[in-house]
Amino acid sequence: MNKKISYSIGTITGILFVILAVWVKLSHTQTPLNFDKPIQNFAFQLQNSSILTHFFTAYTNLFGDTGGIITAALVALLLFFLFKQKIGGLWFAGLTVFGTGFNTLVKEVIGRSRPDIHRLVAFANQSGKSFASGHSVFATILFGSLFLIYFTKLKTRSAKLGLAGLALLLTVLVMFSRVFVGYIIQVILLVDFLKD
Repeated sequence: MNKKISYSIGTITGILFVILAVWVKLSHTQTPLNFDKPIQNFAFQLQNSSILTHFFTAYTNLFGDTGGIITAALVALLLFFLFKQKIGGLWFAGLTVFGTGFNTLVKEVIGRSRPDIHRLVAFANQSGKSFASGHSVFATILFGSLFLIYFTKLKTRSAKLGLAGLALLLTVLVMFSRVFVGYIIQVILLVDFLKD
C-alpha cells in the first residue's frame, strides 16, 4: 500500500473518530444507542454458558490494567531480544504507551458512563469511564503491530490474508469480551476501531 492511500485512510478514520466522539459527548454520555441493546442482549444470553464466561473473563483480563502491562512488556521484550525485531519492539512499546495515554485522556474528556446492565458479578464493582475502551485500544495496538511487523516477511498472499484475518479476529474477540462482561457498549468499540 502506498503512502498516499495510507495517509488517506488514516485521515478518514481520524475524522470519523472525532465526529463519533463529539456525537457521544454531546448526546450519549449516559444512555446507550438503539443498536447497542440487541448486541448487549445477545451477549447477556451467552453469559449462561460457563465455558464462555470463563473464556471471556480471562481474555478480557489479559488486556486489562495488570494483564495488559504484563502482556505489553512480554511482547516488547520478546520482539526486541528473542525475535531480533528491535525497531518493531521499540515501536510497539512506544505506541502502547502513547495509545493508552491518549485513550486515558479521551476517557476523561468524553466522560461516558459504563453500562449498568448485564454486568458479570466479577466486574460489578469496577469503576471508570467506558469511552474509549482501553482493552480494545491495547488489543488493536498489539495485534495491529504484530501484523505490520510480520506482514512483509510473509511471501504468499494467502499467508498475508491469514495473518490479517487472525489479527482482526483476536481484536474483535477482545472487543466482544468487553460487551460480554457487561462493561462496554458497541458504539465505543466502533470508535476504538476507527481511532486505531
